[in-house]
Amino acid sequence: MTPAPVGDLSLEEIAKIANDKIIIWGCLPGALFSPLYSEEYFKNFVKEIFSTFPLGSNFVLGVADQVPPDTEFSRIPLVREILENNDF
Repeated sequence: MTPAPVGDLSLEEIAKIANDKIIIWGCLPGALFSPLYSEEYFKNFVKEIFSTFPLGSNFVLGVADQVPPDTEFSRIPLVREILENNDF
């Protein structure tokens, strides 16, 4: 699933449609790895993902779509850092 701002549905709408009956895979738009989006926006989006899909839900975090050529690779460990620190 690719949520807004790239896709058409918000994270909340995706969660509501899935209703714990469908496994959701993705939800981290590849475009957010671009410097067009601030690192703060990226962090807040990742936190929103984990708030919307708590650990133990039918959810597999993944990059939805492809990461762009101008990817900020330093953002990859930020996902793990947020998850390990339960900072959501």
